[in-house]
Amino acid sequence: NLVFLIDRSGSMQASRKLPLLKQSLKRLIGQLRAIDRLTLISFADSAILHYSTRGVTQKDSLYRFIDNFVDVGKTRAIEGLQLAYDYTEQNIIDEGNNEIILVTDGLFSLSAEDRQRIRANRRIVLSAVGLGKDRKALNTLRKLAERASGSFIHIRGTNPDTEVLLEEVKARSRL
Repeated sequence: NLVFLIDRSGSMQASRKLPLLKQSLKRLIGQLRAIDRLTLISFADSAILHYSTRGVTQKDSLYRFIDNFVDVGKTRAIEGLQLAYDYTEQNIIDEGNNEIILVTDGLFSLSAEDRQRIRANRRIVLSAVGLGKDRKALNTLRKLAERASGSFIHIRGTNPDTEVLLEEVKARSRL
């Protein structure tokens, strides 16, 4: 039960972040199985649930969908995280891998209350995929993932970066 939470805000324009995000997402989706549940949620000016499926079989249509993402607007990461947690909780798989994978440059802030909510939910793992070079933002993402029992991966544009995340997701998989 993987929920990809994708930052498509204006800050993703810098340094080829959005093309790198698209490339990484397509690589990750390419490894999913027909038994995997996949959800795509994005955030910019608002959080939007784009896609949800119980079996990942239409990968070509997913790739085309991802290719059409554009980076515009403000960063409403809190709305995105709330929608992702609410949706994942409603569709929890008992004894399964219920994971939100946040893909972002990390250029947003979380309140203490937001961080507590993430820490409190032990049924859902939150992993963070960081793009860009902002050390403070990347460090915040690393801590966020650690608090939520997830992984942090800094994508610099190489295949080994995405392989690490793939291996960790597979390790958490129950089937």
